[in-house]
Order: sequence, then structure tokens, then C-alpha cells
Amino acid sequence: MRAQVEQLLEAALTTLGYAFTVLTAGRLLRHVREQLGLAMHKNTLRHLLDALGFVYRRPKHDLTALQDSEAKAEAKTLFDDLKKSPSWRN
Repeated sequence: MRAQVEQLLEAALTTLGYAFTVLTAGRLLRHVREQLGLAMHKNTLRHLLDALGFVYRRPKHDLTALQDSEAKAEAKTLFDDLKKSPSWRN
């Protein structure tokens, strides 16, 4: 059982026919029950994940790859200039 779950966790989910790329504890439990035929309580699954060294948390989404790097650099320059104190205060 442990080896089957570990193999599943290391596999790309799209190769298993799933449209999602993030595996939640609920999705994993459903897959283990339906595809592997293993009856497992959610707490048992959580202990198994812990024993295998996997962390189950809500993913943090990062949109860095979708950002325009030039526009981001220009905006940073503009914001840095706006943060400076006005010349009349010096």
C-alpha cells in the first residue's frame, strides 16, 4: 500500500488522466479508494503522507511566469520614485 501511494504521489497527474495538477488530500483519498481498491481512512492517509515526507498544504499560486518583465521593471522604478520623499521636505 505504501509503495503504491508513493508511486502515485510522484507521478504526473496528467498522465493518470486528471485535468488538475494539484493533488489534494481528498482527491488522493478518492484515487486510492477507486483506482487502487484500498480502503483507507483520511487520518491513515495523512499519517502515511507524513511518514513518506510529503507535505499537504494549500498551494501558493505564483503568476510570475505570466508577468511582463519589462512592464514590471518600469512599474518598480516608478514606485521607487514615488516612495522617495519630496524635494521640498529636504
